[in-house]
Parts: sequence; C-alpha cells; structure tokens
Amino acid sequence: MEAKYFLLLFLGILLETTKNVLCTKFSKNSLNSDTDIYKFNVFSYIGSFFISIFFGRGAFSVFTLVTAVIFALVLNLNQVFFLKALSRGTVSATNFIQSSGLVISTVGGAIICKEYIKPYNAIVLALLLFALFLALEVKKGNLNKQWLLFAFLAMLFMGIIGIMQTYHQSSDHKDELITFLRIAFLCSALMNVPLWKVSARKEKETFKVKSRETVLAFASGAFIGVTHIINLFLSSVMPKIVFFPLVNGGLVFVTLLAGVIFFKERFSKTQIIGIILGILALSVIGL
Repeated sequence: MEAKYFLLLFLGILLETTKNVLCTKFSKNSLNSDTDIYKFNVFSYIGSFFISIFFGRGAFSVFTLVTAVIFALVLNLNQVFFLKALSRGTVSATNFIQSSGLVISTVGGAIICKEYIKPYNAIVLALLLFALFLALEVKKGNLNKQWLLFAFLAMLFMGIIGIMQTYHQSSDHKDELITFLRIAFLCSALMNVPLWKVSARKEKETFKVKSRETVLAFASGAFIGVTHIINLFLSSVMPKIVFFPLVNGGLVFVTLLAGVIFFKERFSKTQIIGIILGILALSVIGL
C-alpha cells in the first residue's frame, strides 16, 4: 500500500479526535436536554454539508440517493448516542466503547468485499481489542448503566457506518462519493430540525443560535465532513482488515492523549501497558 494512504489515515484520525474534543466540551458544559442534542446536530451537519461543497462536483444516481438517506439516519443515531454517552462518562472510555465497533465494520466489510481474513490478522485484531480494554481499565464497580447503554448503542451504529461506507464504495457508484456524503449531511441536518422543534416544546434549549455552542457545532461538523470524505475513499483502496482496526484503534489512542491534555485524565500502569500493546498491534496489523 502507498504511504499517502497512511498519511491520509493519520490526518483523518487527527480530525476526528478534534471533533471528539469539541463534542466533549459541548456535552460536559452545555448539554442539558435532548433539545440541545438535536439543535447541536442541525448546525453540526450544516457544517459538514458546507465543507463538502469545496470538494468538487459529483455524479448522481438513485442508488446513491437511497443509501445516503439510510447513511444519514445511521449517522444521526450514532451522534445522538455518542453525545449522550459523553455527558455521562469520560471521552476516553466513551470513545473506546464506540470504536470497538471496528469488529462489526471489519467483519462486515470483509464479507461484503469477499476478503479473506487470515488467522494472523484475527489474532492481531483480538490483541488490539484486549489492549484497548487495558488502556481504558474498565472496572465493573465504576460503570454507569446509562453511560454503558448509550456507549454501546454508539458502538453499534459506528459499526454500521463502516459497513455502509464499504457497501457504497464497493458498488459501481463509488465515484459518487461526494454526492453520497452531501445528501447524507443535508438529510442529517434536516432530520434533526423537527426533532429539535418538537423536543423544545417539552425541554427548552439552553444555548442560543448566536453562541459559542453553535460555533462548536459548526466546527465539529466541518471536521466530520472531511473525515468521512477521507474514510470513504480509504475504505475503497485499503483492505478492511487493515483500514478499520487502524482508523478506530488509532483514534482511541490519540483520544486518550487528548483526554490527558484537555480533560486532565490520567493513566495507570495497566493503561500504559494497554497503550503499548495497542501501538504494537496497530504497527503490525497490515503485515
């Protein structure tokens, strides 16, 4: 595989980590109701749609329209549960659970593309999951049931996102990547508008349109947009057994560092061992 693919992968990880940091700041400081989530999502996906405009023109087909609308629904569900989980737990632990959807994406993607998963790859993938578990040092007594439920739902839909990326990019319409994402981002924004307005009748929003939270939403959406463009492209040119573990596993470890820098999260000896094992697993997954 060409080095430029790995550079793009690293860029995508950095962008998504930044998006996670912005979402965490919102969830910890401003999120008080479902109304806030839907309102945040509207401006976030407007940001995603806006950034996609700068990536040229794209072809259109009914296949891309239908898959993009379904993709938009999955994106929304993932984002809603991710924000709910972030408001109840640490960014590192939440992102670990969500990124474990790599197993769903990897296996589903390999089946769609009829890729053979070598025993060696399966062993390294299992090692990566074990390393991630150690890195987060999940203790039974510390688990918040609501956080765990929302985090696992975010994981489920993150896995489906990966499968849908693979499905579209393995079709005859893979050149319609930009159109696919534009439709998905626009539909995502529109889906949240009625949810925002209906929810506001019961729970008022706690931030105004002209506020720092709206800027956070728009910025996080812009990062989401570029990240999805990169990931959709890479999912079509890299083996699924390599791409999904690298992008999800790498995201967890970079987010761990972001948690230390921005949210003062600290590592134990067990977590350090997990990080080292994870880096080793990520380094050899594609061999």
